[in-house]
Amino acid sequence: MTEKMTETRLGDIAEVRCGLVLSRKQAREATDAKYRLLNLRAINADGTVNRTALDEYYATERLSAEYLTQVGDIIVRLTVPYTAVLVDETTSGMVVSSNFVIIRAHSRIVLPAYLFWIINTRKVKHAIFENTSSNMLGAIKPKFFASLKIDFPSVERQRTIADMNLLALKEAALLRRLAEEKRRYCEWICGEAAWRSGILPLQKDSTKRLEAASCDSFRGKIDSSRYKDYILSMLFVKYLSDVTKEMRAKYVKQYDGNMRRVERAMSRERFIVDDESSFDYLYAKRTDSEIGQKINVALSHIEEHNSGKLRNVFRAIDFNSQVDFGDVKTKNATLRNLLEDFNDLDLRPGQLGSADIIGDAYEYMIANFASDAGKKGGEFFTPSKVSELVAALVDPQENDRIYDPTAGSGGLLLKAYKRVPSGKVAVYGQELNAQTWALCTMNMFLHGVDDACIWQGDTLSNPQNIENDDLMKFQVVVANPPFSLDKWDSGFLANAGLDARGRKQEKMTASLDVWRRFACGVPPSSKGDYAFVLHMLKSLDAENGRMAVVLPHGVLFRGAAEGKIRKQLIDLNLPDAVIGLPANLFYGTGIPACILVFKKGRTRDDVLFIDASAEGNYEKGKNQNVLRDSDIARIVRTYEARKKKVDKYSYRASRKEIQENDYNLNIPRYVDTFEEEELVDIDEVKKNIADIEKELAKVQSQMAKYIKELGL
Repeated sequence: MTEKMTETRLGDIAEVRCGLVLSRKQAREATDAKYRLLNLRAINADGTVNRTALDEYYATERLSAEYLTQVGDIIVRLTVPYTAVLVDETTSGMVVSSNFVIIRAHSRIVLPAYLFWIINTRKVKHAIFENTSSNMLGAIKPKFFASLKIDFPSVERQRTIADMNLLALKEAALLRRLAEEKRRYCEWICGEAAWRSGILPLQKDSTKRLEAASCDSFRGKIDSSRYKDYILSMLFVKYLSDVTKEMRAKYVKQYDGNMRRVERAMSRERFIVDDESSFDYLYAKRTDSEIGQKINVALSHIEEHNSGKLRNVFRAIDFNSQVDFGDVKTKNATLRNLLEDFNDLDLRPGQLGSADIIGDAYEYMIANFASDAGKKGGEFFTPSKVSELVAALVDPQENDRIYDPTAGSGGLLLKAYKRVPSGKVAVYGQELNAQTWALCTMNMFLHGVDDACIWQGDTLSNPQNIENDDLMKFQVVVANPPFSLDKWDSGFLANAGLDARGRKQEKMTASLDVWRRFACGVPPSSKGDYAFVLHMLKSLDAENGRMAVVLPHGVLFRGAAEGKIRKQLIDLNLPDAVIGLPANLFYGTGIPACILVFKKGRTRDDVLFIDASAEGNYEKGKNQNVLRDSDIARIVRTYEARKKKVDKYSYRASRKEIQENDYNLNIPRYVDTFEEEELVDIDEVKKNIADIEKELAKVQSQMAKYIKELGL
């Protein structure tokens, strides 16, 4: 017989409290009171914790047990997707932030593992969804959980359900591991087969091996956010050297050894690299005790000989740095290894076969560095598929000017550039960080975009896109600015004059901006999102300007100054679409982001909302989720069609409807993505499992035949 269920308030059988407001206990510098900090990106979709993604937290003093996780605690996200995790021995002793609620079961009454299961059920998720706060993106208040009514069976039945759930989760995890290992194995097998057949381009394989080898030379010695600068700079030097060597050999043959004509021809090439600046010269000097300084001198000479293109590109790179490399012996050994690794790489255009290969290799390495750098990776790199989506939404055309005010390493600009096959567009960008600016500049040249104009400096306080005493105008603007940048106005305040009382100004005002970008309002000092948006809108062509910017969801609903700015932009009919992206797409943050599309000269009076964040709209990765080509195509197709409604995916809201919603652009207000729990046909499930196992056996048998044929 089926046991009769009773309902009870969660607060009657468990202690429910919010996580720690970090600022209350956080130390300003490192202390002995060091803890692991649970963050949003460390929560896996299956209710487990990715321990490698945890942050470090330094407290002002040793924290009492009430602030730390204990075995059996259930930790629940207060934002979408409200995932619950069960704390075990490996995750106890963590600090939990106020982004979570902590549920500590009265274990004599209810089993923690049962609560873990039921809080992750669709029924409870739906109850949470229906009670989310109106002024926050899918956020639920902690006190909701205390009043939440749940099914409450006997302890024996709880134990059965809990054990089955934990076993199912373990099995699912094992299957995912198996699938990942099978994928890696298949990738290797196919690669070996292609290589043996002469199909796989040797150069691509060499580039990957180089990246791995050169990184190994630096790992454990230099911070991952820094060693990319050395490796990518050396790649650039090697490429310039190999191009120069090949062109010189060509001209020597063409002019029958007439060196005067050879040198004249070489002086007209894209880049000039003399003998003592070449990679071959540096390689020959690799055992020199002053090799670091010799590399610096060579880079300086390359800048001097190509000052119109490469001025200051290497200024932030010091191959003689004791800060990065350590003592002289260690530094020299590291640089020798680096030069030896690169010496095996042939980057002559005649060997590469395609002009795109070196640029693609550069992008590949930047992406890997961003992954290694974790939090800092997002400062210089936007995932390739996100860049493709942004570029597709603005649809660049011939003769457009394309601009990125926070260019990073240039990936977004290049994706937009490549959408115009003829290349007849003008590319502009600005980047604050000097090292990243250098990477961006080199990236442009390696992709053949020699006429790109990339400025270095603070876009907000010192924009360089000036033309005719005003901000230059662009038909296309793309950007992935730093999320909610704190103290974005510091450049304005540092240069501001004294107020009427002779005091230094402490608050940003619209009058401090000579370019009049903040007529719609001044964003709060602690959140620079709208500062970048307003700069971009001011830089947008009045007739045919369109822009797409990646932003945190907070810009859609936050009030105060940001709410007033958002109201002004909506009243001016500038927002064209709001697109919600899946969580964990970006390096350095697990929070979901959105893309805001703006257009000047709009005739429509509506905004299209797309929620592409649900499962099925992306590919789950081990550490990071990825948009697939099909996911991008669906978003773009939906954006272009602009249907009134696509069930659980998109909705076209009139401006009047948005105004009635108090100018709130929170996507769940317009797109309901809740899925009712489907009835399970257990007989069909059993049959599917049996069929999959049979098919798996066939695949394994066929794979064994292929392996035998290849002699592997």
